Amino acid sequence: MKNEKLQCKQARDILITGFLKKSGFSPRRENHQEAWYLSPFRNETHPSFKVSKPLNRWYDHGLGRGGNVIDLVIEMNNHCTVQQALSILSRDIPSFSFQQQNSFAVLKPKDEIKIEKVLPLKHPELILSKMFDFFSLLTLYPGLPLKSDFLILNSLSFAGRIVPTAESYSKTCLYLDNDTAGKKATQKLLEQVKGSVDLSGVYASKKDLNELLVTSRRQFRTGLR
Repeated sequence: MKNEKLQCKQARDILITGFLKKSGFSPRRENHQEAWYLSPFRNETHPSFKVSKPLNRWYDHGLGRGGNVIDLVIEMNNHCTVQQALSILSRDIPSFSFQQQNSFAVLKPKDEIKIEKVLPLKHPELILSKMFDFFSLLTLYPGLPLKSDFLILNSLSFAGRIVPTAESYSKTCLYLDNDTAGKKATQKLLEQVKGSVDLSGVYASKKDLNELLVTSRRQFRTGLR
């Protein structure tokens, strides 16, 4: 068991971009932070498979799933076992690059951390329905990550569970869907979370932020013709 854990730990540090290259997949676009590929799981014409280079993690927006390199191998090989995935990765270990681990300072016993005061969170929390809405919001307002926290529900059924977390913020901005279920969840959160604000008016004529972004881009392209 100890050796298996060591293998898993080592395997997780294999660069996903290196494994994809070895498997015959090249990024359609990339920068120092991320790389976008056509999904290795299905046919598509627009890249929706993202690899975060700093985190060494992947996410397939079409499937709504992601993970580390072991999860990727399992997904690409008909949901094989972890042991089988490790065996596949071990075949080409010499040719793979590994993610460098960050170095952290270790406090000595004499070093003591004292918490003198706990202040309330002053920046707002933004609650969104789906991951696509999150990326759309960042595209529309790139500066938000510098001054906001984000909570993505992925399912409106989780709306009630986030109340304790939302209550720790002085302001909570709601960007939920403009449909019956979304409006119902928004109303419930407005009633239960103090300082919550409904910002679905930003995309009042659309279902969600993603539809607003897609429509805006289409109008922009039409204006260029």
